[in-house]
Amino acid sequence: MLAKESPPVPLFAPITGADSIRTPQMHNVFHIRASHGDEIEKMVQHLSTIGVKKIGVVWIHNGMGTDGMAGIEKAMQKRSLKPHATVSIQPDGSDADKAVAALQASQPEVIVMITTETATVKFIKSHNKLSQGMRFYTLSVMGSQSTIRALGPDGIGVVVASVVPFPWSQSNTLAREYQATMRKAGFVTCRFWDLKATSAPGPWWKRSSAQSRT
Repeated sequence: MLAKESPPVPLFAPITGADSIRTPQMHNVFHIRASHGDEIEKMVQHLSTIGVKKIGVVWIHNGMGTDGMAGIEKAMQKRSLKPHATVSIQPDGSDADKAVAALQASQPEVIVMITTETATVKFIKSHNKLSQGMRFYTLSVMGSQSTIRALGPDGIGVVVASVVPFPWSQSNTLAREYQATMRKAGFVTCRFWDLKATSAPGPWWKRSSAQSRT
């Protein structure tokens, strides 16, 4: 809609990582955070580097999932790989048990999840009821405190892509500036989402735990 204005209205630093607002390029939109495609590229790069071949993929049944699957296939094709198995899941996670059964039958080494909170939480919990020890790799949208609380013990070992530094870091300049700004504004809690809304220079990795940081 902004692109249709004359002249086009500038949009600076949208928080979304969706590739749909990056391709085709809109000259009035200025992105500073990594896209979901960038996150997926780094996931596949990491997995191929450590020798993982059997990569299962769960993708949410909407535009985000479709874009994500295109990103997965592109990243794997660069490395002469193909998804070991793929399965879709509804945004509300209502078919989580069915998706788990379909993917588990292929026995992947890891599962990459192109999903949002509800579907992700339901899939992981359903999978862990049948089998423990699977490694799940998720997008940065899963890096919220609410997700960690919802997963509980099932969140231990889940790998989450991050497009910002660790918010509580004392060695990273950007993180320290963020902490000082939050304190000056009267906030005592640091969160990935708050830092993501202010700046996103590139992908990092973080590992979630059952305990949230406040």
